Amino acid sequence: MAAKLPEPSVYTSAPMRNSLRVRLDASIDDVWALVGDHARLPEYSAGIETVAMSGDGQSFTCRFHATDQTPALELTQQIRWEIPGVGYSASTVEPNGFLLTDDLGVVTVKADGAGTVVEWAQYFHSSELAAAIASFDEGLTDIAQQLVARFGGQVTKQWAQDSSDTGA
Repeated sequence: MAAKLPEPSVYTSAPMRNSLRVRLDASIDDVWALVGDHARLPEYSAGIETVAMSGDGQSFTCRFHATDQTPALELTQQIRWEIPGVGYSASTVEPNGFLLTDDLGVVTVKADGAGTVVEWAQYFHSSELAAAIASFDEGLTDIAQQLVARFGGQVTKQWAQDSSDTGA
């Protein structure tokens, strides 16, 4: 029987702004060994330079590479729930350099025949909402490309809220 995951509304009132679904040609164990290990995020996200886990394992801090437009930024994520081989969710600690509020990211993995489906959803508010949606879309595109390059497979869904419809 599949694990019953907490509803996002338990942790955030924000709507989903971005989502991704990728079907990978690898076992759930191999995929989870990568995406379930927060310290390995830099292996499949070009924007992240390093990840440091807290001593109690309840949070992690991502250091993002500097770009021509932005300095290097650090973002601390508090793990809300984590079920090995199933998924996790994490919220960005406020205040933060990305101007995210009421944020929740949910990452899940599910066996699909001989492969694995990875789903990633981002819920958040931001004072710079259109820019945040675009940034997450770019980041999730990169993650999808790197996961497919590593394991084989394909993106089966990628969605970003229309930046002209950011009233919520």
